[in-house]
Amino acid sequence: MRSPGTFNANQKSKEHWLDVALAYQKAKQHAKAIADFDHVIRRDPNFVDAYIGKGNALYNLDRNEEALTLFDLAIHLDPDYTDVYLYKGDAFYNLRRHQEALVSYEQAIRLNPDDAVAYSTYGDVLCELWHYEEALAAYDQSIRLEQSNAEVHNDERYALDDAIQRDPDNAYLWQSKGDTLKRLRWSEEAHEAYERARQTGHQT
Repeated sequence: MRSPGTFNANQKSKEHWLDVALAYQKAKQHAKAIADFDHVIRRDPNFVDAYIGKGNALYNLDRNEEALTLFDLAIHLDPDYTDVYLYKGDAFYNLRRHQEALVSYEQAIRLNPDDAVAYSTYGDVLCELWHYEEALAAYDQSIRLEQSNAEVHNDERYALDDAIQRDPDNAYLWQSKGDTLKRLRWSEEAHEAYERARQTGHQT
């Protein structure tokens, strides 16, 4: 017979364990986050963000080889998820596998040529490979995109804030705000917006 505690843990939802894992990740308690991302994956083996979250927790513990395995699983489920190629490139970079990092960053740029962060990290690895002229071009492109993207995304954010004031229970608006904040790299605020979207009925 299962203990009451085990039964209660097994009854908890994917969303519950995801919230717990993200909270541990935010608190930099990465080992605990890994355990809870595993709970999410057991409940939904096709949930890409759980593999990415676990991979990032492993990366933050300098377990880069294991992180790469998780990122590859995420890519298998969603080969067009741009950010996972950035995370994969970062893990390769930490392992000083610079040529493989370069390939990952190039794929991120192919998928999203407007990502300033991708160009910046691409520039970093080009420097490590002594391709200084190409690195400078990548940094210049990152600066141009950072300026223009920030202006556009901030305009989107202000427009969404106005719309949410008029319709605070609209899940789609909260989801869109989360997407915009994520593009601005405001991770904490994006998670709060996604949580509001989930509470009002939209699954992120």
